[in-house]
Amino acid sequence: MEFASGYIYIPVAVNDTLLSKLSDTSKTPPPVPKRVPQPASTAFYDVAEGSDQYKHNNSLNVTALLTSESSNKYDALSLDPASINHQDSEESSPLYETLGHTSPVYDAPESSGALYSLNVSQGGQLYSSLNDMNELSQSAAGNSNPRCLTYVNNSSFSTPPPVPPRTQRNPSYVDIVPDLPTDFPGCVVQPPANEAQKPPPLPQRTHLKHMLLKSNVNVALINAGKLADINNGNIYTGTPVSCHNCTAVLSGLNQVEANETSMWTCDFCETVTNMDYRCTTPKLGDDQIYIQNSYKDNTLDPKNSLVVFCVDISGSMSVTSEIPDSGNGTCVYMSRLQAVKAAISQSLHYLQQTDPSKRVALITFNNEVKIYGDGQIYPVTFQDYQLMDEDYLMSQGQQQPAPQCIAESLSVLEVEIFKLQEKGSTALGPAALLSIAMASKMPGSKVIICTDGKANSDLGNLENIEEDEVYQSSKAFYSSLAEYAVNHGVIVSVLTIEGTDCRLAELGQMADRTGGKVNIVDPKALSHAFQSILEDDVIATNVSLKFVLHKDMYFKYEDHRNPVLEKQIGNVIKDTELTFEFGIHESSLQEVSRKAQLPFQIQMNFTLPDGRSVCRILNQQKPITGNGTLVENSISISVLQIHCSQLSARLAMEGRLEEAREEALAQIELIRQILGKTADNNQKAIYEDWVNSMSPIYQHLPSQQQTVTSSDHLYESSEHSNKHIRKHISDEVANVIFHLKNAKKKMFKKAKFSFI
Repeated sequence: MEFASGYIYIPVAVNDTLLSKLSDTSKTPPPVPKRVPQPASTAFYDVAEGSDQYKHNNSLNVTALLTSESSNKYDALSLDPASINHQDSEESSPLYETLGHTSPVYDAPESSGALYSLNVSQGGQLYSSLNDMNELSQSAAGNSNPRCLTYVNNSSFSTPPPVPPRTQRNPSYVDIVPDLPTDFPGCVVQPPANEAQKPPPLPQRTHLKHMLLKSNVNVALINAGKLADINNGNIYTGTPVSCHNCTAVLSGLNQVEANETSMWTCDFCETVTNMDYRCTTPKLGDDQIYIQNSYKDNTLDPKNSLVVFCVDISGSMSVTSEIPDSGNGTCVYMSRLQAVKAAISQSLHYLQQTDPSKRVALITFNNEVKIYGDGQIYPVTFQDYQLMDEDYLMSQGQQQPAPQCIAESLSVLEVEIFKLQEKGSTALGPAALLSIAMASKMPGSKVIICTDGKANSDLGNLENIEEDEVYQSSKAFYSSLAEYAVNHGVIVSVLTIEGTDCRLAELGQMADRTGGKVNIVDPKALSHAFQSILEDDVIATNVSLKFVLHKDMYFKYEDHRNPVLEKQIGNVIKDTELTFEFGIHESSLQEVSRKAQLPFQIQMNFTLPDGRSVCRILNQQKPITGNGTLVENSISISVLQIHCSQLSARLAMEGRLEEAREEALAQIELIRQILGKTADNNQKAIYEDWVNSMSPIYQHLPSQQQTVTSSDHLYESSEHSNKHIRKHISDEVANVIFHLKNAKKKMFKKAKFSFI
């Protein structure tokens, strides 16, 4: 689990008055008041201990409590501590506190063992013993406490003798080493005090500036491919313990009260839950893996998965394109079908070398559909009314025999491929149905559809979509095929030929839903596109994800504002990445601001290629801050770019073009501000390519929406208009949108922003 920032950002100020003061940089903070020394009226000398001197700045009459047991214990009865300036050396005995007297007091040598001798002048009478002073205290203050002394100012008291100088004597065993010459190696000459450099100026107090971010950076990125790899986590036995309220799973974040009825408090909804007495509570970590079905099904070996090439051989595939001949400098012409056959042949040899146990089947379509299988069976042909019966085609596809591995069928299958001829119309819908049904028997299989035109058969017709009923029926047909493929662990990829119109917005949803690829390919680059698809192996199927937030938070751009979000992902490859954006309820901002951090939990259930069912729980905590500057300095640009790409593309395909545009522009501006403070030219080049690739989201589609809404009077509301936006999306724009929906980190590692 990775976040776009190192902190959870609270965009709305809880205390507006305080934040307005912090964010107001026009006012400078008041200067620190200077410390004005007060003149000392008298001095107190410690004769026994040398020249150590106490200075007292209080000229008022004070009463002090003296004790003979300890010289450290005094209670000032009428002394303001703020007016005290007490200086003493480390060796000096703290015999006297600041008493505020103006009369000098002398301390006899402490080694005499006698009582402290205090001399106070009062009306010409000298008190030299403690008993005499006690009597003076009782008579002057009327206090029964014999230890209470009252000091009375007497300006006629004689001046104390001068303090004798303290001489420095060095023992006989100490030798004074003379100073080194200034030219001695390694000697550092200290500059004169007047020539010393001035200290650097204090840094600007930027931590007081409260910068408000203009876009939401509370984004989490989930790498589903890494979560599906159970080799990098801790495996626990039993079943996870869940909160009965929010369904969060007990983890190392929770505290369990060990008693007769063990209870634990959920960190997400703060509900106290009683644990079942049968549940064991080992020391749980933040990453838990539970294998719910440990039985391995050897028949589901990933090496036995199937690759189905579903190839268009209609008449339009005879169109040729010029290909330069590197041998003699002349140009040759190759038809689209010839380019497809050459690319498939190269892919078969690639599979034979890298994965010889892989099974490969061939299905072609024009005005009829033929199943060649592995080339070792007689082709099965479907035509006419058979192409209109969806249930019949589904059952026939499921009944096809399993092909042999490519190591055994390569030569035969290659012969069948090069015998193909282009003719007829385009029965793409029935061919896609048969291909997916045939691959569904082996989870982890792939279907690669290659075409250059619109499907024009009755089932899945995309050519005559002027009538809304026909268009909605065809769109629902391909959507149902996608759901069927997801439920059976099949990945569908769609490749179209450059310069054609195939209604990619509708066909692409099969790839988008199943985790496949969508691409418009130059005929010369078909072999590279096929190989890129074959390299992405399915590592988990039937994947479902549950994201649990704190009760004061919610997911943005979803159809609810709950703290728990469940998604059916379907198939996962090694680099499948998903992003989620969340916010904090305005009514809970004050309560959330008091917390130091917030918890997050991911629960992913999936099926491994060997048939085992796994549940993985991942927990993490993030600190909270309202300081926009602090958040901006910790932002991960790549995570923010991936999220902006995926979210904007999803909103665009849903017809929410204005929301998609606003999201794209806000994140683009924020990233631009961040990169403006860095000198990373490579990151800036990636940013420029990414912004150009996002242009259909924030430029083309909004203007197209205005054209569609103003020209088509059948759309009576903006909501109705949004549902028909996909109908007017071109193949080039759809291709960009589908790639942005499946944005991954590897797309942002080089300046040449590539979708392949």
